[in-house]
Amino acid sequence: MPEYRKILKTKCDLKIVSRVFAHFTVKYGHKWSSLFPDGDLALYEESKSMWAEEMGGLSMEQIKYALDIVVDNYPEWPPTVGQFKQLCKLSEIEPDYVPMKLDNPSKPETVAASLAEMMRSLK
Repeated sequence: MPEYRKILKTKCDLKIVSRVFAHFTVKYGHKWSSLFPDGDLALYEESKSMWAEEMGGLSMEQIKYALDIVVDNYPEWPPTVGQFKQLCKLSEIEPDYVPMKLDNPSKPETVAASLAEMMRSLK
């Protein structure tokens, strides 16, 4: 079987899609939830299934990258699945990208250390 067919048959885990949807709920609030009027659970679940099919073949690193930059690229409204896939594939352009990890961003020393690390990486 050709390699591209294997990728097409791969489906993203629904747990990962659920995390993406949760991220969008937090980042976009009502603008995201309004896509599922009156709490239409059937539409929500069908949407997750369709996103899982479309996201098949993407790596976790690509998905994390896209989640880190989604609001910068789509500040007003959440992206479509096609737009989100494009963001995921941008990670291939920035192969050295490492998402920032903050243990506890509310601690001043954590924030100061993270800022110092960012400044060092910009030099």
